[in-house]
Amino acid sequence: MPRKASSTVICALISEVRSCVEEAIVVAEAADRLARRGQAEKALRLLMDVEGPTHQVLDLFRTALKVRQTLLPDPQ
Repeated sequence: MPRKASSTVICALISEVRSCVEEAIVVAEAADRLARRGQAEKALRLLMDVEGPTHQVLDLFRTALKVRQTLLPDPQ
């Protein structure tokens, strides 16, 4: 893969991971605020919305590992 193309792919992966993590953080912070206000059950239901972005991050990380295996030489 040409260097510019690989750089574009890596940047896109990192950007997408960051976006998903930020989304999960926003939801977790909102759930935390609810819990601190005494609405623990509602907070827990909201926290379940972290599942989607978390799975996306795991999928993207697996993709990043494959990209690394393809683009970076084996250190041995």
